[in-house]
Amino acid sequence: MDRFWNVELNKYNSKENAKYETIFTLANGYRGLRGKNNFSKIGEKGNFIAGIFDQNTAQVTELVNCQDPLVLNFYVDNELIDIDKCEILDFNRKLNMYEGVLYSSYKLKLDSNRIVQIDCERFVSRKNVHRWAEKYTLRPVNFKSKMFIENIIDGTVVNSCNDPINLTKHFNVIDKLDLKPGLALLTKTIDKGIYIVESTRIYADDLFKTRKFIELGEKVREVYEFFVEEGEEYTIYKYGCTYTSKDTKEDIVSVCKSELKDFQTIGYDKEKEQHLQEWKKLWNSMDIRIKGDDIAQVGIRFNMFQLASCAYEKDYTVSIGAKGLHGEGYKGHVFWDTEIFMIPFFTYTNPEIAKALLMYRYNTLCGARKNASLNGFKGSQFPWESADDGTEVTPKWGVDYDGNPVRIWTGDEEYHINADIAFAIWEYFRATKDEEFLINYGSEIVLDTAKFWNSRLEYNQKYDRYEINKVIGPDEFHEHVNNNVYTNYLAKWNMNKAIEISRWLKEKDFVKFKNLC
Repeated sequence: MDRFWNVELNKYNSKENAKYETIFTLANGYRGLRGKNNFSKIGEKGNFIAGIFDQNTAQVTELVNCQDPLVLNFYVDNELIDIDKCEILDFNRKLNMYEGVLYSSYKLKLDSNRIVQIDCERFVSRKNVHRWAEKYTLRPVNFKSKMFIENIIDGTVVNSCNDPINLTKHFNVIDKLDLKPGLALLTKTIDKGIYIVESTRIYADDLFKTRKFIELGEKVREVYEFFVEEGEEYTIYKYGCTYTSKDTKEDIVSVCKSELKDFQTIGYDKEKEQHLQEWKKLWNSMDIRIKGDDIAQVGIRFNMFQLASCAYEKDYTVSIGAKGLHGEGYKGHVFWDTEIFMIPFFTYTNPEIAKALLMYRYNTLCGARKNASLNGFKGSQFPWESADDGTEVTPKWGVDYDGNPVRIWTGDEEYHINADIAFAIWEYFRATKDEEFLINYGSEIVLDTAKFWNSRLEYNQKYDRYEINKVIGPDEFHEHVNNNVYTNYLAKWNMNKAIEISRWLKEKDFVKFKNLC
């Protein structure tokens, strides 16, 4: 495997933790875990599950930053291994994009002059999307000692943790469970009432001597004691599993416990191998090779890796937000970028993903129709910013760089998203010839968006023409524009295509034609 599959960091700087947490995020379309440094307390927690939105006290509905299952602390005697308080003798973090695995290596000298080498692996399973795991290889370089390992699921997580005005907690802790061994933390979102359970278990062959389960506020903890010898290597696994009440009608705690047990039974290596095979399939269909420009080669693979990481072809109720599953940017909302810039990539590399993303729009048609009705129009008006149900969730106000309030007009005027979605549907059909999709789903969207445009047109008697005024075009900047070229052209295309599809539909499925037309 060539080196152009790797994104590496060889020098530690705590001020850059948040940056590299984003770069090293691992996701599988169902969930994303920010690439938090294993041994630093500095950074931003991030555990995002696609489609889990809530508002509570926030300005608008946003993607929930869920309880954090990643916390794993190591102690030599009672001395916490904290990279920000150690002398760093060696350091490396490497994202292997071909594998979808994050590798980290630390050689640290503690205040007590003890030196420890710890190598880590982390993956979020592409095969079984509810699973994720870590592997730690520990070597005491110059000491033998008693050690402790502390496994925590943290329910104190909030959105906008560094913004005191917008800081919001989106869930309540419902239950803290001792799985003996392992932990589970059950939460419930405040507005939507979605249950989320995170469970974890750590395992090491005959290493742990004692275990203690501890409830502490909104955190659940287990602590193991063990002993290490100088120069010996010890391997510790951490298994994780996640379910929400959106995933199953069964009791999610029972389902999660069973899945976690099965995960440990098959073991880390087998799950990792299945995960690698899934990524291999993806790369076989999408890799692009560039000769003569090493930076471009890594860059294009990084972009494709992030796109594939955020997509899940088996869930028709979620899409890809502007910031993926990597952080809270744009509140996890979905924009026109998905249809115009992302779906073409998937259409030609993995059309099942493209279809799933378009089905998200179909499954939010009710919200789009509500938007149109509220604004006095017919048909469907897809939101400029979309969350889970298709209603408009663009904030009305923001602040500029000086902290002054600024009115945000995109949710009121950036209508071109309607035609963007219709265009994406047609381009998908043109490439795949998926008649079943166009008959049962895509045609309804194209026709409904055309009805919107017909009701949005304004007749100019002076020039004997129809116009579309007071819009924002695709630059997303100039407001209250009359007759934006991009908007007008695609709106006309949308209406003409609706006529063409309706005639085609009449021949293909007359009953569907009668229902829609």
